[in-house]
Amino acid sequence: MSDPEVWLRGFVRDVPPHLQPVAHSLLQCREELEHLLAGVPSARLPSTVLGLLFHAAEHAQRHVGQAVTTNRLMGATSTRSVDREISMLQQSPMYSYLPAKDVARARAFYEQKLGFRPLEETAGGVVYEFGKGTACFLYPTPNAGTNRASQAFWRVADVEREVAELKSRGVAFEEYDMPGMKTVNGILTAGGAKTAWFKDTEGNVLAIVQDVRG
Repeated sequence: MSDPEVWLRGFVRDVPPHLQPVAHSLLQCREELEHLLAGVPSARLPSTVLGLLFHAAEHAQRHVGQAVTTNRLMGATSTRSVDREISMLQQSPMYSYLPAKDVARARAFYEQKLGFRPLEETAGGVVYEFGKGTACFLYPTPNAGTNRASQAFWRVADVEREVAELKSRGVAFEEYDMPGMKTVNGILTAGGAKTAWFKDTEGNVLAIVQDVRG
C-alpha cells in the first residue's frame, strides 16, 4: 500500500503553520517526480520532457521565493502587531489621582506649602503638571485617606535637599522603625534608593525617591 499524500501525514517540522500547505505541495511534487522518473536515465528523456521539467523547476523556484518573501512580511507584521499590543498603553502618558475630602484644604497644602501651580480646574478638582509631561488630578471624594500605601512619588536627583526644602516649608516627614525599614531623618536607604514619605492634609501618603544605584 502506497504512503498517504504528504498533507495527510501531519505537520512538516520547522515550517511555520501558514507555510504548511506550501511545504506539503513541494514535498508531494518531489515524491511524485522521484516515483515517475525512478530508473529512467536522464540521457533517455526526450528534450521536450526535459524542457517541461526545467519549466516546472523554474515555476517551483519562483513560487518558493514568493512564499519566503510572504513569510518574512508576515513575520515582520506580526512582530509589529504584538509590539503595538504590548506597548500601546505603555507609550501613553500615565497620571495619578490624589483624592481629597476637602479640595480647598488640599489645594492650600499643595499650592502654599509645596508651591505647586495649578494647570487647570476641572470637575470640582484641579490638575497639577510636573516634569516630563506627567501630571496628577486632585479630585473630591469621601474616600480620601483610606489608602495606607503610597499614593504617588516624585523621582528626584537629591532627596536630602528636597527633604530639607520641604521641612523648611512646614512639611512633616514620616519616620519608620521596623525590621528592614528604618528611616534616618525621614529618609530610608534601601534597595538602591533613598526614599522619604509625607502625608498631605487628606491622608494621602506621598514619597520622594532618589535612585542611588551605581
